[in-house]
Amino acid sequence: MKANAYVRIEESPSSGYISIEDIVLESYINNKYEDVKESHKQFGFTDRMEVLEGFKLKYVLIEVEYDGRKRSISEEDVKESLSKQSLAIKVDESMFGGYYLPTDKLKLILSDQLKQRKELVAQGLYEKIA
Repeated sequence: MKANAYVRIEESPSSGYISIEDIVLESYINNKYEDVKESHKQFGFTDRMEVLEGFKLKYVLIEVEYDGRKRSISEEDVKESLSKQSLAIKVDESMFGGYYLPTDKLKLILSDQLKQRKELVAQGLYEKIA
């Protein structure tokens, strides 16, 4: 099966390998945003947070192929899809899955999204959560 998913990707500063921090189906990204907003409100982290557009920029939207019988998308499914889309290169294998390095294309996407998030903050686009 195929599904569009928002994936938060982190690169290890020591090894350079990528790790998948979070996977959210495209149809559930608004729910995830509301959950995070409620958490901020409940624990009193701050009285404002970034808008939905900035929140989405924390993630990379990709099409993921996965085994529909499992009824969920695994990190390995995401990494394999990143590899098929030339966003990651598989360099090693272990019993827990593969090790992947980001391509220049993925690094460019992540840096562009970070710049866009910084621009939103500089413009003062926040959502009050108090």
